This record gives sequence, C-alpha cells and structure tokens, in this order.
Amino acid sequence: MYVKYILEPPGLLFYRKVYRPDALGRPRVFLASPSSVTFAQLKPTDVLDTGDLLRLLGCSPATLYRYIYERGLTPTFRVGRDMLFTKRAVLTWKEGRSKPARSR
Repeated sequence: MYVKYILEPPGLLFYRKVYRPDALGRPRVFLASPSSVTFAQLKPTDVLDTGDLLRLLGCSPATLYRYIYERGLTPTFRVGRDMLFTKRAVLTWKEGRSKPARSR
C-alpha cells in the first residue's frame, strides 16, 4: 500500500513515451500520445526519463543518480547521455526496496 501511494502521487501527470528506432534505424524516444496521463495509466513498456523519475520519486538529482549508480536502479535503455527506464523496471526496483529489513 505504501509503495502504491509513493508511486502514484495525486495530480502528477506524464506524457506517454516509447522507445523505438527512427526511419534511419537510430534509437529514439517518441511521444506515444499528445495527452498526459497519471503514472497508473502508463503501460508497463512506456518509457520514463530522469526528469520524470525526479518528479515521481520527489528527490534531488544527486539522490536519483545515487539510486542509479549505487542502489540498483538500472536504466533499461540509453540514448546518448540520456538514461531511460520502463515503468515495469521502476516498479520492480521500488518494490524490491520496500521490503522490511530482516530481524536479527
């Protein structure tokens, strides 16, 4: 329940983006629809960039990059310097981090 609230803050909207090759075969990110949707309405294969994750997680850029480089949040795709994540990857990472600590 806690994970669901954290990843579905009220009023936060995203543009649906997809990752696919352009006409010349180069990987690109395209808008899937011109209207914005909530996180819950995104498809599991929709792409989130680092700006989307900053708004979603409510953290600073330094914290986001610490999650990426030290805490297992792995980009699904890289296009140049941009790191892209699928909704499925973000949910899997967040659920894995929300497990209670083992008792001693």
